[in-house]
Amino acid sequence: MEIINSNLDGIPHGHGGSFKKGISDGLLKVEDNTTIPNGHEESYRRGRVLGESLKSQVAAAVRQ
Repeated sequence: MEIINSNLDGIPHGHGGSFKKGISDGLLKVEDNTTIPNGHEESYRRGRVLGESLKSQVAAAVRQ
């Protein structure tokens, strides 16, 4: 079963940490995002969307 199917193009150099933080916050439903560096909001948001999507996909697969 393939769970991750995402296009990661367009994440600027140096924004990987913010993107990964967004993924983990999306998976864990963390609401405090005060540690995102200024200017990295879009990378964080993209990671958050992916994390929330992964959480839904995993939950759907487990319920089957």
